[in-house]
Amino acid sequence: MKPEIIEKDIIRLAGMASYGKVGGKDWEEENNIGALWKRFLVYWEKYGSTLPFKTLSPHTMYEVSVWEDGDESEDMAFSTFVGVEVDSFEKVPFELECKTLPKNSYAFFTVKGQRIKEWYGDFYGGWLPDSGYKLPVSGGQCYGVVAYGENRFFGLEGEALERSELDVLVPLQKK
Repeated sequence: MKPEIIEKDIIRLAGMASYGKVGGKDWEEENNIGALWKRFLVYWEKYGSTLPFKTLSPHTMYEVSVWEDGDESEDMAFSTFVGVEVDSFEKVPFELECKTLPKNSYAFFTVKGQRIKEWYGDFYGGWLPDSGYKLPVSGGQCYGVVAYGENRFFGLEGEALERSELDVLVPLQKK
């Protein structure tokens, strides 16, 4: 795995969040993260086209995971946020939360098929330690971003998984 190092400006997201343990296996549609996606997608399907703000990438949705620096336990709790990129928070309704990702360097790569469920170890345990980079820590927290595109992600099981792909953005800081 050799990600591309890119620079991203501030990213403003509007969506929904949850906090807790995964509550099932990673990359499983029936865990807590899957439930968060279902809640957001129901809301988005019902109200998305009538909301008074502008989405910058209308065919892309984001998942942001935030965790305690150094906590790599299997049962760690973390915050998960899912949403869309917006131009401003000015008209975001109260039922949605807002998250700002800072201007930063990111490791960027696309994963496809079964690799969607397996990239963590290759990146965090393989590429990152020898890369000359580390994860930036803010307030004792680290984060990572996954971007799901329309007509690119179809599901996590069987043939749907094999046809799926997603983009990963991991913030980086030089060691």
